[in-house]
Amino acid sequence: MNTTTQMSQQNFDGQLQQTELGSFIARHKGGFLILVIAIVFGIIGYGIYSVRASKAEEVNAGKVFAFSNTTFKDFKEGKVDAAKVSEDFAILMNEVGSFNGAIPTALEVSDALLAKGLKEDALKTLVELGTVKNVISKYFVNLRLAAIYEDLGQTDKAIISLEELLNGPKLLEEKVYLDLGRLYLAKGDKDKARRNFEYVEKNMAQEEFKKLAKYYLSTMN
Repeated sequence: MNTTTQMSQQNFDGQLQQTELGSFIARHKGGFLILVIAIVFGIIGYGIYSVRASKAEEVNAGKVFAFSNTTFKDFKEGKVDAAKVSEDFAILMNEVGSFNGAIPTALEVSDALLAKGLKEDALKTLVELGTVKNVISKYFVNLRLAAIYEDLGQTDKAIISLEELLNGPKLLEEKVYLDLGRLYLAKGDKDKARRNFEYVEKNMAQEEFKKLAKYYLSTMN
């Protein structure tokens, strides 16, 4: 290193040493430079990932749209049976994975199957979704799951589906607690049933649910 370069380097280091942060950078210039490069490449990498993710979502949305306008449309028109719509929906979910955009279609398919009294098929459709990460979507999926499980006599699974909602958004909270009370009462667990009914009576605002809670409590005395 020549004299001019050495003086420039010393001057640069001296200026950095004048501040606390500058002192740290001066002592760790190599590591700091690596960190800056890593951040820059991280930002670039995230941008590339976002573009790819966006394209993947477009592809998945197209597949969901195609299913809705072929097999599911035919099912609603009576052209194909439940076995066909269930089979094609399973294939769709295998292709799109955890794509959140498939959830509204899954709910619609499940409701259409329920309307025909096909509870097992409706349940299978919702189970095909796997773990739903979006909290709002999970709320609507679990409400339907709980209703179907209850209709099928699977009380424990219905309770689990509802209790998972207590940690999420407070949507229709009165209904969730009231339904939990009903299910625990049907199961014979009066203590837990009472706690849920009393929670509705003491903490909820809607009179309709409070009256129902009071009614159930009166039957337990």
